[in-house]
Amino acid sequence: MMRARVIGDPAQLQEMFERDPVDMEVTIEEIGEFRGNIDTAWASLSARQCEALEIATDLGYYEQPRGATLK
Repeated sequence: MMRARVIGDPAQLQEMFERDPVDMEVTIEEIGEFRGNIDTAWASLSARQCEALEIATDLGYYEQPRGATLK
């Protein structure tokens, strides 16, 4: 079993879970407002990690379908 916290627009998340071709079971335990501080998570990353995230986002790594690979 794997657990994850997913943060985002509810409609987009619903669409993602419905169209995902991977055979997996998803159980939603809670829906609500994000109570954390996204800046705290960002601040804990190294400069290199921040750079990697920015590049991955710019290249479309997090899009569906992916616009980039890990290479």
